[in-house]
Amino acid sequence: MKKVILTTAILLLGYALTNFLNYFTEREGKNITKNYYQALINEDYEKAFEQLYVYDYVAGKHATEGTTLADKEAKEFYMKNVCGNLKM
Repeated sequence: MKKVILTTAILLLGYALTNFLNYFTEREGKNITKNYYQALINEDYEKAFEQLYVYDYVAGKHATEGTTLADKEAKEFYMKNVCGNLKM
């Protein structure tokens, strides 16, 4: 009986800990998204760019490897292609 209670307690603790950690990860993602779109609404394109994770799409390469562009080049590309299309 003690083994069943101990096993159940360990499983519940593991489940609670996993959900607790996932909560903060999801919250961070939501905040980044909210801040990005709010910056676009406010036309604060510098702040919007700071919220982005820029990466190149190359088949066979994982997105976490980032971009081959330098920070300045990536920012210029963003400002030209994204922000330039928003300004009317």
